[in-house]
Amino acid sequence: MDSSDSTIVHINVTDFLACVAIAKERELQEKAFVIAYETSGRSVVINSSMCARKEGIEKGMYLSTAIKLAPHLRVIAPDERASLVMQQSLYTIAAEYAPSIQNNLGGHLYLDMGGTSRLFGPVIDSAVHISKNIYEQLSLQPAIAIASNKLVAKIATRAIRPSGITHIPKGEERDFLYTQDISFLPGLSPATYRLLQVAGVKEIGTIANLGDEQAIALLG
Repeated sequence: MDSSDSTIVHINVTDFLACVAIAKERELQEKAFVIAYETSGRSVVINSSMCARKEGIEKGMYLSTAIKLAPHLRVIAPDERASLVMQQSLYTIAAEYAPSIQNNLGGHLYLDMGGTSRLFGPVIDSAVHISKNIYEQLSLQPAIAIASNKLVAKIATRAIRPSGITHIPKGEERDFLYTQDISFLPGLSPATYRLLQVAGVKEIGTIANLGDEQAIALLG
């Protein structure tokens, strides 16, 4: 199917704040570090580097727990100014191809590419160029998804992160979503996720197949 039927492009820079830190200090690329505030004993990990994740450190973990897992862990406070500059740079690169952009901050952009194929060719070609420009200009490797709507595009970038390009053609959204992990659903709280896991619901398609009474009984 022609990718012109899929005109929403989601750009997702995984662990955006950690990427901003690496852009400022290149040697961090091979270091275990987290982005967090050290203002209290209940501070949580906002982002973790790839090296930190290999040591079992995840986003949302208490900072004190992370330090116990990796005593050598470096803790870096979020740099809001640098993050805004990086976000604006992403926007500027994307704006060369997209007339309409939803800037969600945190390394997320939604591009409406409707009608742009007359200028730039198939949408997937524009996505490749955008990805290449982001890497060359910002040293970032985003996950980019092309789909017919924002929800599918967002889930698709979560499915391929930390990087890559994927295209979900119009008409194939159901087949794609059916086998995706429920953790990819936007807005799913940790408590609801745990409840679904206990109930044996692991894929989005399982939720879609629930009847009204089953859904109410499970989720309220």
